[in-house]
Amino acid sequence: MISAKNTDNKLRESILDVLSFFAIYKISLSDQEVLQYLPVRASIVGVRSHLRKLAARGKVKNLKNGTWGLKKQSYNRGSINNTKYKIGHWKTILRIIPYVKAVLLCSHDNLSGKKGPQLNIILITSPNRIYVSKYILDKYTALYKRLFKKRPVGVQFNFIFSTAGLRFVEEMGSTELSRTLWYVLANPIIGKKVWENMLSHNDFIIRNLPNYPWIKQKPQYITSSNRYLDSLDNSGYRQYLKQAASNSELKDKDCLLRVRPDVYIVSEDNSSQIAELGKNFSKIREAA
Repeated sequence: MISAKNTDNKLRESILDVLSFFAIYKISLSDQEVLQYLPVRASIVGVRSHLRKLAARGKVKNLKNGTWGLKKQSYNRGSINNTKYKIGHWKTILRIIPYVKAVLLCSHDNLSGKKGPQLNIILITSPNRIYVSKYILDKYTALYKRLFKKRPVGVQFNFIFSTAGLRFVEEMGSTELSRTLWYVLANPIIGKKVWENMLSHNDFIIRNLPNYPWIKQKPQYITSSNRYLDSLDNSGYRQYLKQAASNSELKDKDCLLRVRPDVYIVSEDNSSQIAELGKNFSKIREAA
């Protein structure tokens, strides 16, 4: 009996946690979406039952469009509808680079409905091709600047992973919920299946989303066997590592800097973003 009561309490609090996170962005959720983002195992019947009980207690409300939100919060977006973002000529360039397997809009930009001026992009490349890909993109930027006397605007490639796996998931948020959703709510522009395959085979992600409707697929092993390109990528890694080490702006405590053979992350305001998100979440959650 005690165990069942504790399970009920945990499910109820988890529902409020999920609704509080999305309330930051004024997004209400369907009952099915609440279920899939829960960090605890549950059923749709159990979720609906708890939502009704929470509504009776004045904790949540059922909006006119059938979605759910916190009673004391206002909403302007019903459910999560990934916008098809246009990144202009960048999409063509990224499709041409054979080592780029997926391109995604970062979850914060996706959830906030950000359109510009700079969108934060996640790139997924073949193994041992992170720095070859980055080199090509940097050369294209330099050429564009030379031809048009200005930098191409619109995107920032701050996060680059390889298909070998995701790294540093624990540094993308203040709680396990926010860290998990940082990845899961990224919006695929190119390579949706590649991204979903990576997520569905990451232990941290699947452990924290036990009800998520993953599409069953075998792990994809995208290999790179060209020794010359392997050598170029390794040389590029050492070059970018040296550049990062000599850049004083990247030594700020607010910056998340990870330059490794299997990951490139340069997020200058990472700590402040996480702190702001955590502050907003706590404020909303306490008022729930």
